[in-house]
Amino acid sequence: MNRVTINLDALQHNLSVINSWMSRHGATWTVVTKVLCGHAESMRALQHLGVQSMGDSRLENLHAIERVIPDSRPGTCVCPHPRRLMMWSIPPMSA
Repeated sequence: MNRVTINLDALQHNLSVINSWMSRHGATWTVVTKVLCGHAESMRALQHLGVQSMGDSRLENLHAIERVIPDSRPGTCVCPHPRRLMMWSIPPMSA
């Protein structure tokens, strides 16, 4: 089985830098969780680190996020920190 080690301190730093830059420009952003395959511990870590929006290309991974972070359902707003989910996929190529 493959294993991925995530340095949470480095991730926190990177998320803070990105968030600061995006906020200064009045923009919002989404963490694409595709490589995490709906891994519950990773989703909780992202939530703990303050991630407000997550995207994935697989519906089953979005459902996994909903199970781990119940207030992340699309269209819900749990103030003061609304959580958002986004489906990311590439349209099929036309023939």
